[in-house]
Amino acid sequence: MRHANWLILALSIPCLSNTALAASASAGASLDWSTFSVSTISLGAGTPMLTWIDSSYSASTSAITSGPDISQTDFVPDWGTGSLSSAGDSSTQAWAEIAADAISANASDVNPTGGSSATASAIRHGEFTVSGNGLILFSVTYSLAIDFYPDGYSPSSNATASATLGAAKATASSNSNHLAYELLFPASPNGLAHSERKTGTLYLPVVVADGETYSFYAQATSSAAISGSTDVPSVPLPAAVWPFVSGLIGLAGASLSRRRIA
Repeated sequence: MRHANWLILALSIPCLSNTALAASASAGASLDWSTFSVSTISLGAGTPMLTWIDSSYSASTSAITSGPDISQTDFVPDWGTGSLSSAGDSSTQAWAEIAADAISANASDVNPTGGSSATASAIRHGEFTVSGNGLILFSVTYSLAIDFYPDGYSPSSNATASATLGAAKATASSNSNHLAYELLFPASPNGLAHSERKTGTLYLPVVVADGETYSFYAQATSSAAISGSTDVPSVPLPAAVWPFVSGLIGLAGASLSRRRIA
């Protein structure tokens, strides 16, 4: 009986080569608004002063699901009020939130059959005027995360997360745009799994002129889409395992032969 158990073990080991994680893609991005700061720096002609004249924000989400496509946008005309948006079904979800102390966007997709995706975006908008000339420095800390476990190779599978600060003159030209930007976007050749985290601080310096009006925004975005075959990719066993398996089978066979002779 003991040798029969060896044989069962030997024959079951190759089955491990087909074990892998289920397909999924998820991403999250957030800005810690409690760390948001605005500094003014003189460039030799006095220190500039900033005055906010407008502030608003929006949280928007969209999800392409196995059922109907779903999208939602929540627009709030004042930074002092919270905002929340969500869309999706049990397998494809997107949600974005703006609170007093955070801006966050999250997306998740666990439907590997293809055609499903989720995106989320949370944005604070504002306009300000400037008196004096100099430099204004905006800063805020961010956190980004992605987890990507594809089920079979598919170049359309992805997970992305980004954080952005931007500013431009109200009479914007291509030379007056300013951006601070961080992105997580895994390149996954052959459908390899990828998980990554990134934290830091965005710094956005803007040279300003007296009497000008500027637009400003802070944004967190994320997206997720998983597709591929429903067959889980094989994970090959190390070459050294096979002599061990052959030995077990040989022992089991020899034992069975001795029992027949007896």
